[in-house]
Amino acid sequence: AHEGEPVERRGHDRGQVALDVSAWTLAQATRRLTGATVDLSPNGALLSLPDLAPHAANFTDYLD
Repeated sequence: AHEGEPVERRGHDRGQVALDVSAWTLAQATRRLTGATVDLSPNGALLSLPDLAPHAANFTDYLD
């Protein structure tokens, strides 16, 4: 890519899929967060976790 051009970071299309998900952070390992997936691809997922703190950098998640 040339300077100033956007970089394509998604190698695969994402599909809209709504699955229940639960997660926790290392800082609050005993507090279970709940939410849902917004979309999925073979390389990742976009999640909606309303109670996740904006500064949380690492979390573990499970699809229910």
